[in-house]
Formats: sequence, structure tokens, C-alpha cells
Amino acid sequence: MDWLIIALAAYFLGALAIILDKFLLGSKRFSSPPVYSFYISLLGLGALIFLPFGFYVPSAQQIAVSLLSGILFTFGILSLYYAISKAEASRVAPVVGAVIPVISYFFSIILFGEELVTVQISGFLLLIFGGLLISFDLPLRINKRKFFAGFEHAILAGILLAGAYVLFKCVYQEQNFFNGFIWTRFGSALGIVGLFAVPQW
Repeated sequence: MDWLIIALAAYFLGALAIILDKFLLGSKRFSSPPVYSFYISLLGLGALIFLPFGFYVPSAQQIAVSLLSGILFTFGILSLYYAISKAEASRVAPVVGAVIPVISYFFSIILFGEELVTVQISGFLLLIFGGLLISFDLPLRINKRKFFAGFEHAILAGILLAGAYVLFKCVYQEQNFFNGFIWTRFGSALGIVGLFAVPQW
């Protein structure tokens, strides 16, 4: 049951991080999601302190997967920041949290051939139902908009982060933790370059 404790701790810390993100995005210093994403991804290069703990150059395929996972992560958090800048963190987090495992499952079927039993599939259906339920702006008769502001960004964030997490698994299956962590952070930094492709950012 160690995995359950770790998962619960991860969700707690993730929720705390989203609340802090919401607070910082509301400040004058980090009022723009692209600017905030830039600094978060840039800070990821702090992983270079782990260079003495087993850094090496993996295969070209592993480098490509590592970099791609980091790029997806950068744009995933960018979408997440857009969502929480427009809506309550308590509404965005459950939606993203519901999308990630569902999309991760479909990616895992393709990459790893993973399968779930009936009980686990039922859990996925509950996640989807709960995510949709918290997404609606109620009562529907009063509000013209069915979903909360930033809902589309929350869905996109879940898809991109799910892709990043599945690729992280591919990385850590072939590389040690420190090396994989460093190379994925290189990918996140590379994702910063993509932010400069949009003039308004």
C-alpha cells in the first residue's frame, strides 16, 4: 500500500502547488501565464545540480523522448496556468486530475499494452463523471456558458500533462532517475523557445 500513500501525498502537494500558482498568477509580478511558465521551466534547469550523480548521454531515441516529454510538460503547465488564471483552482484541479489518468490510460495501451480490470474501468468512469459534474456552471438556466471559464485550457492541460507523464515513464524505464530528470528538464527549457514563437507573449 506504499503506492497509495505516495499517491495521496502527491495529490496533496499538487493541490497545494495549484493554490500557490493561483496566488502568484494574481500578483503583479506574474500576471501572465506565459511569463510564469517561462520562469517555472527555466528554474527546472536547477536539475543540473544532479550532474555528478550519474549523468550520461543516452541513445538518440531516449534523448528525443526525454526532450519531447519536457516540451509537453512546459505547454501543459502553460495551459494549466491559463485555466487557473480564469477560474477557481478548486474547479480546475479536479478536471485536470480527471483528464490525466484517462488520457494516460489510452496512451499506455498504445505504448505499453496495459489493460485495466472492470473495477478500475469503473473508477475511470467515476473520474469522468465527477470531472464533468464539477465543470458545469450551475444553474444552467441562468448562465449562458455551460462550463466554467478556462475549461478548455483545463482539458488541454490534462491531455498535454498526461502525454508528458507517460513519456516520463518511458524515460525512467530506460534511464536512472537523475539522468532522466536532467534530460526531461532540458526538454522543458527547450519548450521555452516555443513560447517566443508567439509575439504577444
